[in-house]
Amino acid sequence: MHKVIEVVYENGVLKPTKKLCLKNGKKFKITVSDRTLPFKPIKLKRPVSLRKIKNIRSELWKSF
Repeated sequence: MHKVIEVVYENGVLKPTKKLCLKNGKKFKITVSDRTLPFKPIKLKRPVSLRKIKNIRSELWKSF
């Protein structure tokens, strides 16, 4: 199983930000990564619809 969860580090403990459906006592391996972006996000003048984003993604995929 591969699942990405968001956690907060407090007092030496990683705490999930949302409830997890995991069995007690089961062991897991985790990978820790920082959420900082390697670039500054751009500010848009108006919201972009999910449909428009999917269309652009589809067009970009076809261009390769």
